[in-house]
Amino acid sequence: PGARKSWTFRLPPAGARGQPLRLQVRLATSRMETDAVRGTWLAGPPDDPNRVRVVATNRTNVRQPIDLPAEAAAGTTLVVSYLNDHPDPITVFFSPRDGLSLRVYAGPFGPNYTRAMLLILIHLMLLTALGVTASTLFSTPVAALMALAAALVLQAGDMIASLARADSLPAGPEGPVSAGLLASVLRLLYRALDTLLAPLHTGRPLDDVATGIWISPGFVLHSILVQVLLYGGLLALLATLVFKRREL
Repeated sequence: PGARKSWTFRLPPAGARGQPLRLQVRLATSRMETDAVRGTWLAGPPDDPNRVRVVATNRTNVRQPIDLPAEAAAGTTLVVSYLNDHPDPITVFFSPRDGLSLRVYAGPFGPNYTRAMLLILIHLMLLTALGVTASTLFSTPVAALMALAAALVLQAGDMIASLARADSLPAGPEGPVSAGLLASVLRLLYRALDTLLAPLHTGRPLDDVATGIWISPGFVLHSILVQVLLYGGLLALLATLVFKRREL
């Protein structure tokens, strides 16, 4: 209580400035019953008496924006400080991963939303290719189950990536799986799946648009090359070979 915490952010080149800045804040408190906490945000050089000052009441455990004027971006770095001046004594915590981030203007909403829709369409095209290929290999019920299983595995890409990089696997009835043949086999399986699925990971484009994250055209082009041309082409080749063997 009454303490101050500061962060230093790198600012984009001068040509990319002139637009308001936005802080994305996610905090928690030492009191579970408290759902909001008041604090003062300071932006600008620490020795500047006229730096930007914003008094805000932030909700806990929720990501929320704080807008800063473009004048705060003077120089190559921006120092942001948070002063805990809540009326009651309370401790405020910021997550090291997503407690505070700085967003700068990168482009209008419309093109960004269009790119998000394209990423979803690319993902649907890949799932369609998986379903068509499965229908050439198996009967209709089995193909439907295989396509559903593939869709679930694609959606679990983040979890598979975390398991592939974990030092120990999730605990079972006898504790964490950290050694032995089973652990080695599972770790190899997760790493192989992560290697296969990593190029197919498109994130959550609609969530990115809703929270103001810019989706780059290069990322959309990469998704088209990998998911449509490479993986889709391999699935089409497999389906063609199966059809030719059936004709023979």
